Amino acid sequence: MVEFGLIALLFCLLLFGTFDFGMLLNGWINVSTGSGAAARQAAVGKSVSDVYTYVTTQNFSPVPGVSATSLKVSVTYDGVTYCPSTSTWSGWSTYGVSCSALTPTAPNNTGDPITITVIADQFEVATPLVRPFFGCRPSDAHCYVPLRSSTTARYEGGWVP
Repeated sequence: MVEFGLIALLFCLLLFGTFDFGMLLNGWINVSTGSGAAARQAAVGKSVSDVYTYVTTQNFSPVPGVSATSLKVSVTYDGVTYCPSTSTWSGWSTYGVSCSALTPTAPNNTGDPITITVIADQFEVATPLVRPFFGCRPSDAHCYVPLRSSTTARYEGGWVP
């Protein structure tokens, strides 16, 4: 009985850990796909607010367990990072992003890099046995893991303000 109890515990930990890892990987792939699609939108001349709307209206594959409106999007070009005015999130500094309060203008030259960063910080780890591996305490009601992806594309021109 004791041996079965030890093996069953390890088996459950492995099984549920694999499940949570698969869910996290799926979520990260979706965030990465969203940042790539948004970078394409910015490269062809969409404005910062249009890029934000594109990502948050789930025009790409939605992240399971994360509402589209809770996704954070930033657009960086000419060395300045812009966060949409509709994105009132104060946690950008946690990820090393400093949002500009300036009104975005068009990138300077065709071929300039534009970087899109998408963050889903509300992705929850479901299994209590696995939560300590992500730095959560067993007493925490929720264990959120941030998923982040950045994509850089070259500006092709045709800016729409």
